[in-house]
Amino acid sequence: MIIKVKLIILFLVMSLFSACAGEPFHLRGSAVLPKSFNSIYLQGVDRFNSFGGILRTVILQSGSRLALTRSEADVVLSVQNLSESKRVISYGTDREVKEYLIFIRFNFSLKSVKTGNILLSSSEVNIDKIQTYDSTFVLGKVEEEMLLRE
Repeated sequence: MIIKVKLIILFLVMSLFSACAGEPFHLRGSAVLPKSFNSIYLQGVDRFNSFGGILRTVILQSGSRLALTRSEADVVLSVQNLSESKRVISYGTDREVKEYLIFIRFNFSLKSVKTGNILLSSSEVNIDKIQTYDSTFVLGKVEEEMLLRE
């Protein structure tokens, strides 16, 4: 009787593990933008700066191209009030930093060049991420912070 119960439990555990063995987690990847967004002009952000560079890469991966001038673009993506920073949110008992809050905040709007219509009025984006910190792994934590910002 005990052996049958153990076999049933083993079977249930194996069934649970096999159900969890699906496709592993992966990021969504880039989305394809509509044809009306074929050419995008970035306004208010340096496209070769950290945030602008990442935004440029995402736009290019989506199948759109970046226009050099406003007149040759289909839409204008305007970024305002961009602020990237980090601040300490917790200390350890030894008064050493244990956690940082890395954040980026900005407003953006989207306007059609051809019609002059506002496709998306000013919208606010707030992205926060907590980074644990350990001074014995300084180089690794600097690299982790760069990845978090991306």
